[in-house]
Amino acid sequence: MISICVYILFAAIIVLGGKFAGFKKDQFHEDYLSIDVTKCICGAAAIGVILHHISLVTSFQSNGIMSLFGDQGPKLVGIFFFCSGYGLIKSMKKKENYFKGFIKNRLILTITIPFYINVIIYGICYAIAGIEKSAIQWITNFFGLTMMNEYAWFPIVISVMYISFYVVFKKARNIDVAIIIMAIIVILQIVLWSVNGHFAWWAGEDNWWMDEGALDRAEWWKQMNVMLYSGQWWTNSLVGMIIGFIYAQHEATLSKFFKKIYWLKLIVLIALWRIAHLVYTITVSKGGYYTEFNGNGPGIKDKLVTTGIQSADVICFLFVVAVVLMKIKPGNFVLRFMGKFSLHTYLMNLIIIQMFTYMVEGFDGSGMGVKDSKYVLFIVIILVGSVVAGVIESYICEGVKKLIRR
Repeated sequence: MISICVYILFAAIIVLGGKFAGFKKDQFHEDYLSIDVTKCICGAAAIGVILHHISLVTSFQSNGIMSLFGDQGPKLVGIFFFCSGYGLIKSMKKKENYFKGFIKNRLILTITIPFYINVIIYGICYAIAGIEKSAIQWITNFFGLTMMNEYAWFPIVISVMYISFYVVFKKARNIDVAIIIMAIIVILQIVLWSVNGHFAWWAGEDNWWMDEGALDRAEWWKQMNVMLYSGQWWTNSLVGMIIGFIYAQHEATLSKFFKKIYWLKLIVLIALWRIAHLVYTITVSKGGYYTEFNGNGPGIKDKLVTTGIQSADVICFLFVVAVVLMKIKPGNFVLRFMGKFSLHTYLMNLIIIQMFTYMVEGFDGSGMGVKDSKYVLFIVIILVGSVVAGVIESYICEGVKKLIRR
């Protein structure tokens, strides 16, 4: 019952205030990827990502609560990458001297400052909570060389993409060739994660992590999700930016194509998306990203293949979203608000979950057999807490930016 209510409310937030162009073949929104629309779909994605993270809490997984959000993270984050890639190309084409001040405005002010302020906030919270870390761990955490906030991989990866975009497109004479180069950069990052795996598998004898409790007993830097590009989430939605580039570059052609026999093509797209997702689900069920725990080494090939399959799932989903927007244009206060603060609510989400997980797990994480009312309260607290904390962090960042500008 909780899951159904959450699904209905999430769908309602997306649909309310939206505009339907009509069923006729010549009725379409021509501005279906405007700044306002992309802000709204990013707002929807921001809410979805918070719900996705809630669904990953152990007791939610064991009880099947909000299970539909369990594997939707990459597609939701793919929306952020898509909108970013789309916006970069559109802005580059419209604005003269676009690359003047690009690093300062797009990278330092928009990404770097929020990332390091978030690191400081988490560091203070962890210090107050008495979480013990070695000196080198604190130092590498604060410099972003290892992860203070496991969810903060997104600013790191998008910074890599922004720098790559600046270097590649500033000198590019052909946008399509530049997009191909950016796609190669994405593939290289996928290879990097596949080699890195989830932990420092190379720091010991073959399959050293297979012994019971070996990962928990290992030095902190050998453990799960510590190093940069450790974990599939670093790259499994990154293809979204390439799709954003392609859509922005060929929007007129793509729009013209999808308008012809629109409903049939939408059905075909949805079918392709579901097939891609089914293939991914089957792959994951056979080990997917975690075949290193079969005792056959780091499983690099399996990680590459699984990331490739999930990337296809993300690509199909993004095309479905874009084509649906041609007919249904979202727009309401909640989506616009969440779109404005999406990065900050995302960055603050983990600390809020960590603060209140005891409500449904117990302090020892063993589970308490809580009633449905406590799950509902937990969901509300995480949603509201993440938004409030995100807005506060946003205003702190704006204050720091003003000081830098002065």
